[in-house]
Amino acid sequence: MAALGMEDMKAVFRRLDTNGDNKLTPDEVGQLMKNLGQTATDQEIKDLMAEVGNENEISQDQFLKFMEKQLKLDLKEELQEVWKLVNKGMKEMITGAQLREMMARLGEDLTEEE
Repeated sequence: MAALGMEDMKAVFRRLDTNGDNKLTPDEVGQLMKNLGQTATDQEIKDLMAEVGNENEISQDQFLKFMEKQLKLDLKEELQEVWKLVNKGMKEMITGAQLREMMARLGEDLTEEE
């Protein structure tokens, strides 16, 4: 999984900010969710926005902080799933070979040195 960088997130924000006011409205956030294949009621969108900033608008800085947090959570969940697959004995430690396999499943090829 290639993580999105800060510039990528800024580009996403600019694309969503259809009126160019450097803020996202509930309609713009709803469009983002729709583009991601998620459905949400107007109230669910406002609740999500209230967690980030307020229910009527989200600034670019608030959006970037929220997305950074979400990406970290998503990566953590993905790593936990891969950990379960690789570490079948549910031991607390894994071998270097198991780590390479786990990272390869995430799209990251490690050298022996790494």
